[in-house]
Amino acid sequence: MIKKIWEKILEYDVIVISRHIRPDGDATGSQMGLKNLILANTKGKKVYCEGEANTYAGKMLGNVDVDINIAPNTKYLNIILDTPTFARIDGTLYQNATELIKIDHHLFVDDFGGIEYIDNDAIATCLMVARIAKELHLKVNKKAANALYFGMVTDSNRFLYEGVNKETFDLAKFLVAKGAEIFDIYNYLYETDEVSLKFKGYCMNNFTVTKEGLAYNKFDKDVLDKYGVSGNFAASCVNTIANLRGVHIHVHFAYVEEGKIRVELRSKQVPVNFIATKYGGGGHKLASGAQLSSWKDVDNMIMDINDLLREVFSSEEA
Repeated sequence: MIKKIWEKILEYDVIVISRHIRPDGDATGSQMGLKNLILANTKGKKVYCEGEANTYAGKMLGNVDVDINIAPNTKYLNIILDTPTFARIDGTLYQNATELIKIDHHLFVDDFGGIEYIDNDAIATCLMVARIAKELHLKVNKKAANALYFGMVTDSNRFLYEGVNKETFDLAKFLVAKGAEIFDIYNYLYETDEVSLKFKGYCMNNFTVTKEGLAYNKFDKDVLDKYGVSGNFAASCVNTIANLRGVHIHVHFAYVEEGKIRVELRSKQVPVNFIATKYGGGGHKLASGAQLSSWKDVDNMIMDINDLLREVFSSEEA
């Protein structure tokens, strides 16, 4: 599979690399990492990165190509990363691509019609791209090493999530040996500002815990305006209420715009991805997301999570 992917890359002079909407470190890291791998190991290729510009990870790893002009009738390959469904692709260039390749570590959803390289056990798509580089003995420059390490460390929650194994650390070691700048990466990830810190203080002082073991925060527009943060940022701060004793699942619900409430779900051990899927979202077993249309939907999801926890732990007691 890995060899076939690289052979297909070598066939095309024009390549587009896409990832999912609202990109995280793994989506951006795999995108920028793969682009730099292709450029470092081939000559004369035009490689474009498609998607939302000026993202958090992009500010460190490199921005997407804002203006992508591909002449009509041009044959090009579109590699789609960290994305199991057409609906979550951040861009439309896949619609006219000659061929598609998917590289992803989520559960299979849509068949993209080309090479499908899926590994549900991989902690990150960046790990899969790093695996390609290592197994094919590709040249890995500092830009690629930084991008792939960034994605691995963020998607694994600093190598703390279930699924981290020997290969994870072997590939992390491989990337460090290729120039990944660990100090700079961690400094970027942990550095904060006054606005963010004050908002995280609000998160830690206003969460609700149910008797079933669910902790959650709800952020309406008034709260977001008061603290000067976006709904997407508020939702992404979900791990500010992680690691509470007696809490099994923690969730952030944040207003984004009228009719859109972003949800981020995290769990210690109880799978939450099927809850997210029920509400039109998805993700990993212990880390998923969704978008709801009303606060009534939020309350319904809270009830579903509480029902799930009662079912799980009552069956264990039985």
